Amino acid sequence: IRCEELRLAPQNKLRQTRPGSDHGVDSSHFSPRPRDLTLAGELGIDSSIPVLGSVGRLTRDKGIDCLIGAMALLHADDITCQLLIVGPQNEPNSAIYLKKLQSVRQHVVTIGMVDDVRPYFGLMDVHVLPSLREGFPNVVLEARAMGLPTVTTDATGAIDSVKDGKTGFIVKAQDSRGLADAIEALLRNSDMATQYGVQAREWVIADFQPESVVRTLLAFDKMPTTDDSLALEQRSNHTHG
Repeated sequence: IRCEELRLAPQNKLRQTRPGSDHGVDSSHFSPRPRDLTLAGELGIDSSIPVLGSVGRLTRDKGIDCLIGAMALLHADDITCQLLIVGPQNEPNSAIYLKKLQSVRQHVVTIGMVDDVRPYFGLMDVHVLPSLREGFPNVVLEARAMGLPTVTTDATGAIDSVKDGKTGFIVKAQDSRGLADAIEALLRNSDMATQYGVQAREWVIADFQPESVVRTLLAFDKMPTTDDSLALEQRSNHTHG
């Protein structure tokens, strides 16, 4: 475990859910759905053109600068696509990024916080999370449950949310060229993108069901630490000594 290698905590103090999510995702609630053409029309999204989607706070930490750079590179490479950004826009720098996004030479739609993100996931062909830092991104679990491939970064937390080359791609954080290349690979090969999405959902169903994650959390209360085991041993020796 990397925490142990860096001496951040002794091994007997470390606990980890299996897998690393804190609550998993309900794969019956988040499941593949057909594109809502009425919603697409209301947003001005052309259903004949691929849609990249990013869900999260509109702020620097989510890698928006990298995403804007990647969109410019895709345009230069003659890759036509649309960008749909969903999430709160109340960060100190959100207004700055809203203005920057207006300069993107592809169609961009920004939506604030929504009560139900599923219809918006349903409009996407590829989910993108170019984050600079994460815990474990629940948004990737939700996208995976809905059958979407994800392109994310090697930032802590994000790197564990995608199987590179199986459920999407992992690129270096703040690498616009790498992000653009990974997106282009999925847009140019729709069969591969579909297969990655299928495998993403299969992974969620196999390993990220809320019930199994909760079981590992409850099991922590029953797991004696090394210190506990030593105390029990000493008590036993004293009793039978």
